[in-house]
Amino acid sequence: MGNNRQGFTLIELLVVIAILGILLAYVTFPRKEGVETNRLANDAVNLLQRGRYEAIKQNGYTFIRINSDSLELYLDSNADGALQTDTDRRLERLATSSYQTPLTLDSNYPSGILRWNPRGLPEKESGALGAGRITIQAKNIAKSICISAAGRIRIADGGSCS
Repeated sequence: MGNNRQGFTLIELLVVIAILGILLAYVTFPRKEGVETNRLANDAVNLLQRGRYEAIKQNGYTFIRINSDSLELYLDSNADGALQTDTDRRLERLATSSYQTPLTLDSNYPSGILRWNPRGLPEKESGALGAGRITIQAKNIAKSICISAAGRIRIADGGSCS
């Protein structure tokens, strides 16, 4: 009798399955950048909703100042309808440096200021009602926080709110 084997041994099959499993896990599980981008997007939505809530509750204006590295929520302490960082009270600050992945923020609001009016509607600094977006970028991953003219806030993949 000859030793004519055909096929694979059980050990060889298990090794191949293990390698495929590792490769599949690497491809399908979320990367750190994606997790951090989602986390910042959710935290930013919470800050925006708090700003809207405070504007309605206080029957006044609140401001979201959007920098490349932070979002800041201010309450219009002197009721003049304009953001003055030296007199208006800062309620909350969300800094991108508190996340493990380098993240940047951008918006289409002029001067990086979103103002919530006493009815909970978003306004541009000029006072015109306006929808807008805030974009969070980490390497090749982008999330947009879309704010409608009616004040609804949602998260969209990519840099667009369409």
